[in-house]
Amino acid sequence: MDYNNIQSVINIVRLVRGINFMSKSRALDHIKSRAICYKILREEMGMTYTAIAEAFGKTHATVLHGIKEFPYMIKIDPKMQRDYYVVKNTCKTNNPDHQGLSLIELKCHNNHLLQEVNELSLEIFEMKDKYKKFEPIIRLLKDQVPANRLEEVELKVSTLINKMSLPI
Repeated sequence: MDYNNIQSVINIVRLVRGINFMSKSRALDHIKSRAICYKILREEMGMTYTAIAEAFGKTHATVLHGIKEFPYMIKIDPKMQRDYYVVKNTCKTNNPDHQGLSLIELKCHNNHLLQEVNELSLEIFEMKDKYKKFEPIIRLLKDQVPANRLEEVELKVSTLINKMSLPI
C-alpha cells in the first residue's frame, strides 16, 4: 500500500478528530482515532492487518482487535460514528485529491465540507417545516391504506387534485 494513502488517512482523521493520535497513548480518544484509521485502511483500501500494524508501530493483533471492537465503539459514541463517516466519505470520494496535502489544506477542505453540511441541514429543516402541514394526511394514509393498494390510492388522489385544480 502506498505510504501517501496511509498518510492521507492519518491526516484526515487527525483533522476531523482534532488530536494527534499517533503516539503510544492509551487515551480513549487516541484509541478511537486509531480504530477509525484501521477500519478505513482495512475495509476501504484493502490493506492487510500486518501492513496496517507496521504503519502504526503496532502488532497485527492490536489492529484486528481495534477493527473487531469498532462496531461497539461507534454504537455508544455518536461523535465517533459521525467522524468515521466523514473520514470514510472524504477518503472514498476524494482520496486522490488529498494525497500529499498539508493539514492546512485539508482543514480548508474540511471547513468547506462542514459549511455544506450546515447548508444541507438548514435545507432539511426548511423542508420539514414546509411539509409539516401534510403530516395529518400522510398519517391518515399510512394508517388506513394497505401497502398493496398504495399505487391505486396515489392515482386517485392525483386525479382528485387535478380535478380540483389545487396547486401542490
